[in-house]
Amino acid sequence: MVVSTSLPNEPSGTLHFQMSEPGGTPMLSITRFAERQHRLEIRDSAGGVIGQIRQTSTRGQAFRKARMAVVLESRRQPLACADLTIDPSQNRYANLETPIRGAAGAVIATIERQGGYTGRGDDPLVYELRCAQPTGEPLPMLLLVTAFMHSLYDGVVDRGPFGAVGRWLSRPTWES
Repeated sequence: MVVSTSLPNEPSGTLHFQMSEPGGTPMLSITRFAERQHRLEIRDSAGGVIGQIRQTSTRGQAFRKARMAVVLESRRQPLACADLTIDPSQNRYANLETPIRGAAGAVIATIERQGGYTGRGDDPLVYELRCAQPTGEPLPMLLLVTAFMHSLYDGVVDRGPFGAVGRWLSRPTWES
């Protein structure tokens, strides 16, 4: 995945990402807009809008519960939802499973976060997306970007110059 920076004519805080096939062919572009509520727009390699992942919890709820509720949408239709855990202070390196529920409420996929403390300061976390059954387009791409979003916000919350103290003092940095 190639990460590009904000474009000059866009608001500060807008981020652009590009997902590529293993051979380097662009697959998706993702834009995280600099808005009060988090929103990621997903486009295919031709620039067509696939859908968006939008925060549905309030900032206050996310701060108190250290979870961010999101909805996966395409053409303004909700296809799935999830609650992403975004609090690294709660046993940061423990394995975690985040269910993604379809519109009917059944679990259609799970994001599994695995990691371990190594003491090096750059402790890796691995995210694996597991789908309970095949789903139709555009849901597979939205599910993939949801796993990316989980890792993105875990990384944003976890960084800080003073380790755990920095995480506590800056909590939650994803608000900015």
